[in-house]
Amino acid sequence: MSWPEYAQLMIGGGLFVVTAAYAIANCRMLGEMKEARIQELRPIVIFECKLDRPHLYLVVRNIGRGPAQKVRFDFQQVLTRKNGVELTQYQPFSQGIAFIAPQQEFTHWYGVTRDLGKREKEGEILTCSGQLEYEAVYFKRHYSEPFSLDLSIYKHLHDNPLANMGPPVPPTRYT
Repeated sequence: MSWPEYAQLMIGGGLFVVTAAYAIANCRMLGEMKEARIQELRPIVIFECKLDRPHLYLVVRNIGRGPAQKVRFDFQQVLTRKNGVELTQYQPFSQGIAFIAPQQEFTHWYGVTRDLGKREKEGEILTCSGQLEYEAVYFKRHYSEPFSLDLSIYKHLHDNPLANMGPPVPPTRYT
């Protein structure tokens, strides 16, 4: 074999190695792109508290871009309503929520802020925690996220919000 044939064989082998490496890298990149698309369309379900003075609402909201199904609550610490009924006895929290579209929310009236201080003094615990589990509709992936709500931060909101602000301070310089 002459040196031009040997050089041609080496160049062909090198091109084969580069092409194979490019194909492997391309396959990995396609996998990453698929995973990014899945994450982009995943649901993100949150459990939060919403205040509409003086009313306090518990809200289950999907802030993601994909729908969620089979939303379930696994409470470790449960809130109790003023009448002594546990939160787990209400439908969304006991049976779960079958489907939540993106940007959709389920709202549950919990009480009024003026009762929270009295309820805490009576020994009632105003916090709840647990796991929120749901499934993505499009990709059938299961998600489990911890949640924690502390309603005691709202107990002073029935007071006059302007009472502790002091006198208004005028600006020092006008433009």
